[in-house]
Amino acid sequence: MGVEVFGKMAIYMVLALLVPVASFYLPKLFTPSRYSYLKAETYECGEIPYGTARVQFSIQYYTFALMFVVFDIEALFMFPWAAVLKNIGLLGVVEMVVFVGVFVIGLAYAWTKGALKWVMNYPE
Repeated sequence: MGVEVFGKMAIYMVLALLVPVASFYLPKLFTPSRYSYLKAETYECGEIPYGTARVQFSIQYYTFALMFVVFDIEALFMFPWAAVLKNIGLLGVVEMVVFVGVFVIGLAYAWTKGALKWVMNYPE
C-alpha cells in the first residue's frame, strides 16, 4: 500500500467527521433567531398546554410497538429471500419455514397472553 492510499483514507476520514459537524452547525448560521413566548412553549401549535408534559403510557403500547418492529423486520428479511428463491433450493425454503415458524409461535404466545387486545385507558 502506498502513501496515496493512506492519503485518500485520511481525506475520507476527515470528510466523514466534518460533514456531520457542519450539517449540525450550518443551519444555526443561516436561520433567524428571535425569541418569543410562543416559541418557548412546549407545543408550537397555538394550543395552550395544560397539565404536565409527562404522560404515562400503558405497557401495552410498548408491547404493541415492539411486536410491530419484530414483524416488520421479519418482512424485511423475506424480501431478499423471495428475490433469490430459485437459487437457494429446498434448504433455503426449509430455513424460511423455520424462521417464519418461530414468529408464528411468538405470535400465538402473545395472542394467548392477551398482548393483542387493545384496552382504551382514558385519563381521568
